[in-house]
Order: sequence, then C-alpha cells, then structure tokens
Amino acid sequence: MRIAVALLVAPGAHAAPAAAALRAAGVPDVLEVALERAGATAQAANTALEGAGDADVLALVDDDVLVGAGWWTALRTAWAPGVAVVRGPVAAAGAPAWLRGAHDEVLGLGDGAGNVAFRLAALRGVGGFFPVRGHADARDGFGAIALARDDLRAAGWSDLVVPGLAARRDLTALTPVALLRRRLRTGARRSALGQGRGRAAGLRTALRAGAAAAAGLARGDRAVALDRAAWAADGAGVVLGAALVHRELQPDRPQTTLRAAVPAPAPHPLTARRPPRPSRRPILGAVLLYHRVAALEHDPLRLAVAPGRFAQQLEALRRGWTPVGLETLLAGEGGPHAVAITFDDGYHDNLLAAAPALEAAGLTATLFASTGHVAGGDGFWWDEVARLLASPAAEPLLELTLPEGPRAWAPRDAAQRATVAAHVRGALQTRDAATLARALEELRAWAGALPGPPPPRDRPLTVGELSALAASPAFTVGAHGRTHLSLAHTAPAQRAAELAGSAEDLERWLGARPAAFAYPFGVPGVDVDAPTRAAAAAAGYAWGVLNHPGLVRAGGDPYAIPRLAVPDLDGATFARWLDTALPRR
Repeated sequence: MRIAVALLVAPGAHAAPAAAALRAAGVPDVLEVALERAGATAQAANTALEGAGDADVLALVDDDVLVGAGWWTALRTAWAPGVAVVRGPVAAAGAPAWLRGAHDEVLGLGDGAGNVAFRLAALRGVGGFFPVRGHADARDGFGAIALARDDLRAAGWSDLVVPGLAARRDLTALTPVALLRRRLRTGARRSALGQGRGRAAGLRTALRAGAAAAAGLARGDRAVALDRAAWAADGAGVVLGAALVHRELQPDRPQTTLRAAVPAPAPHPLTARRPPRPSRRPILGAVLLYHRVAALEHDPLRLAVAPGRFAQQLEALRRGWTPVGLETLLAGEGGPHAVAITFDDGYHDNLLAAAPALEAAGLTATLFASTGHVAGGDGFWWDEVARLLASPAAEPLLELTLPEGPRAWAPRDAAQRATVAAHVRGALQTRDAATLARALEELRAWAGALPGPPPPRDRPLTVGELSALAASPAFTVGAHGRTHLSLAHTAPAQRAAELAGSAEDLERWLGARPAAFAYPFGVPGVDVDAPTRAAAAAAGYAWGVLNHPGLVRAGGDPYAIPRLAVPDLDGATFARWLDTALPRR
C-alpha cells in the first residue's frame, strides 16, 4: 500500500519538531503543505490530496502534532476492506499548569484530531475536502476534515480508531486568551450549525460560568477562574451563533479540482434581511424551466412535475400573469407580468403529457431538445446512474476510473446508494463523452446490468415525435446541444460542433433554424462561461438561456438569460412561489 504523508503547516508555525517525529517513526518522505492563511485547513488538505499522486492513502498531520515511534508501522497495517478513515488518539504535551477542565474539543485532542489518514479513492469519491473557509481559532469537529469523515460514512465507508497511531499535541504555546477565543468560536459554530441546546441554554451557561469565574478569581484560584471563563465564552458563542462565525463556515472558492461546483456562500444572517437594491433596468418578465411532466416514484434531481399539478400551474399562470412565447418576452413585448415556459432535454413525456395540457390551456412553450438523444434514442446518463444505483449490487465496492484517479464508494443500503448516486452525478457532469461512456460501463459491470435502451418512461422523443410537437400550437423548438455536454468543460472545436450541429439537426428535421439555445446543465461558472457564451453567439443564436434563477431585464446579456426552475407544486403553492419573484397582476 502506497502512503503519502502530509504535514499541514500554518503561517508562522515551527513545524520542524513534527517533521522530525515523523521521520523518527520511519516515514520515508514528508510533504510539507503550507496553509495559504491561518485556518485554511481545507485548502491545504486539498493541495495535499492533489500532491499525493498515485498513492493509495493520504495521512494528514498538524504542524504541532508529534507522532509516536510506532506510528508508521501502525498506519501501514491498519487498513481493512470497507475502511476509508483511520485515526489515532492525540494527547496533550507540554500543557500549561493553569489548564483545567474538559477542553479537548477545542484544543485538538482526542481521536483523529490532526492525526488522520484517508483512503484516497474514497476521498476522491466524496469530492475531497469541502472548501470551508475556516478560522485560526477553530480546532473543533466542524471543519473540513470532520466534514469529509461525515461524507465518507454517508457513502458507506467505515472509520477506525487505531491506538498504535497515538500522538501528542504540543500545547506549550497555548495562552488563556487563545483558550477563550477557541471556546467562543466553538460555541458559536455549534449554534450556527443547529447543534447543542439553543441560545437560551447558552445564555444560562454564560451567566453561571461567568459568575463561577468571578468567584474563582476572588478566591485566588486562577486555574478554576480560567476554566469557568472558558465555558462562559462558550455560552456567549452559542448566543452569538452565526453572527460571529458565519463567514468561516462558508466556502472560500467556487470550485475545487474534485468539485466542479461548490455552493455559493450564503448571505450573512444580518445582511440577508436587507432588501436588495432595486435595479434601474425594467423587468421584461420571468422564464420558467421545466424538464418533465410525469408522475415519477423516484426523482432525485427533481426534474418532474406531476401532470395534475402541471395543469394547475398553467391555470395559475393564466389567472395571475401574462403567459407569452419566449421570443415575445425577450423582445420586451409581453408586459411587466410576462412569463415564458421552457422545457429542457426532450423527454417523451413532453409530448405525452405537457403538450395536451398546454393546448388545453391555450398556452405555448419552448422545448430545447438534445438532438443526439432524439436521433439515436439513447437515454440520458443521469437517469441510468439513478437506475443502476437504485438496486443493491452483489459487490458493495463501486470504483470508477476517472482521469484524476479512481473514485470509490461502499454503499450497503438504500440511503447510502442515493448518496453515492449524487456523488457519481457530480463526478460525471463536466466530463467528455469518452469518459462518460467508460464510467457508465464500469457502473453497469458493478450493477450486473447490460447496456440497452432506456425504459419507456425515461426515453427521449424520436425525430418524428419532435416534428409532431413542433407542428402543434403547444411548442416551438430550440437547441440544447447534440450530446448534452457541459460546454464550459468542452474543447473549443467540440463545443462549436455541439452548438452548430444541434441547430443543423433541427433545421434539417423541422425546416427552420432555432433562434435560442439552452446550455446543457446551464449553471453559470460551471457549465457556462464567457467563451461558451461567445461560442453561442458565433454559432448564430440570438439568445442563450441558463439554469440560474433571476428575472429577465431590459439591457441584460442575451446569452445569459436566467430561468426559474419550477418545483413540483400544486397550483396555489406555485402561485405563491412565483409571486415572490414576479408579482402577479
């Protein structure tokens, strides 16, 4: 087993003793990884992951942790099937005489605190370390390392505490102020994440512990006073909650090497209450995004709206807004309450259920069709991933070979398989066609399935059905690429071929070249970037639409039209949902 050992070094830290302890334990090579700023453990851990090369295991050790003599031997022999994490106990070394009480949580003591190793294929499987910003005063269990362990457990892996991995953390530099700061932040982080007993209990703790600290100080018992003051700080942190630690719990970058898309940071709870500054550009309306009209028992991506609810939503639109065609809205001719309906992909149920409902309501929609799927009858890969992972396989270990290295998961029950399906989709969304095909072959082999056409409920339209849809009053047809590739991650020549080829297919089948293009997946910064928008313009499209919420405004980028993805809601709930974005008439 090939093991990479990384020493995570904070700015200004003296890591020589930790490095010497690793070498004395027999570690042949230690990779020192510098934190780009104090508290940026996630960044350093991801850097170490990328630098691990073709190793099987990555061990992460903090710069003030001194491993024991048997550490390297224990690490090499600790791994068992199904185990993705091994951790060693960390005790205090050089603790100051004034330190009292149970503060292991904030001092980085206990099992696996700054002394943990990961199976690399499993770690890649969960996207590496979530890029949480972190803070220099946080040594608790709410950081990137703990999040990765939680993700691995949800994907079916086990972790193991190995006594032979014992180590000591040097606390000689700990000051009373540092202890108070750490307790304050841990209480706040616990509260912000919804753990613990709530703010009222935190306030009681702060008051009682503060009084006890004052009493200890009056008796001249400095150690007791500091211990109680630390718990008072913890209680105060619970009261302050997200107001204090919000920023450090948010991601510090939009993507990592193993995560094409990281959720955007949430607004601070205080600033989130402020109404947004109104734009001076007039509103042209809202564009709604649908994919399917079908009653699906299993819909992990929430692509479907049930037929009855879709009919109710159309009726709500007729009563409260001004439904118009997409081109009418984009031309600014629909009025201030204009709403356009769009569909992506080209599922067969668009003809089976959506078209009759639109015709009955006297409304029209634009369907953006993935022409390669229509021409070949191939199903969409995300549906196959869902089907293959919905049933247990004989072999629990799933491994996919991807360019950056293998990714592995160990699902044993339905909940874990659902979690793994989400990880697999995230791993494949931005891949080229060849990588997607290889991954699906491996997934089928794991599930014991053979390649074949999709089941009828998930199939795309045929060319004839798309032509019938285009001839009806319910739909106009736009382009969605040929093979539904994430165009921002596609080579320029292939991207141009996807854009032009989809339009050529539709012109050949339907007799008219489409004016609008829906970017596959359509997430700005992930699937759509400036070169992608420029390529859509060069291909002759007048508009490009995103999968990103917002209203259409005059003077906006015609190649970055926002759309509101519609949930599976009944008519009344849908009307309230839409009213929050675009007030009804």
